[in-house]
Amino acid sequence: MSPKTWNGQLFCIFYAVIGIPMFATVLVGTGERLQIPIKKVHKGRPWLKNNASRDEKLKSIVLLSVGTCLLVFIPSLVFDVTQNWSYLESVYYTVITLTTVGFGDLVPGYFEKPAETQTKKENVYRVILGLWILLGLSWGALILSEIGSLLQSEITSAANQTQQKLSDLEHIVRKKAKETRDKIVRK
Repeated sequence: MSPKTWNGQLFCIFYAVIGIPMFATVLVGTGERLQIPIKKVHKGRPWLKNNASRDEKLKSIVLLSVGTCLLVFIPSLVFDVTQNWSYLESVYYTVITLTTVGFGDLVPGYFEKPAETQTKKENVYRVILGLWILLGLSWGALILSEIGSLLQSEITSAANQTQQKLSDLEHIVRKKAKETRDKIVRK
């Protein structure tokens, strides 16, 4: 489905220009809120501080991986049953949707009957589907944020190590220069 008229296309342009940034803001905010309980699991310590241990980083990776699996494989089971898709099709749909590729070749919650004849159960299913997509996209924003934090942590750590090595080298060079100067002055 796509707009065919000039007015419809113009509406879609404005809707996309305004709606996409607003939705991105909602996703980032939801992703940040998802960090709160995860940080509590780590005893209130930020996930990827420069001094975070490898165990803490591993716990974070495991937690993100488990959450991702739950957001992909459990809904895939539901789609397998409710949409009469194969499990592979269900996983495909889930991954394609949550990565925002969204080809539109599979559409859950589409019941081939007029809207007025659809049941309350079908409408609730659609609402839950929308909430799952919002949660899944927020989880994706959380993962991207944590990858960014990890990369920043690694870059900062490498920069600090390089700075320390340069400082040590500078100290050695100054010491050797002083020793050499003292030898020359004594002669």
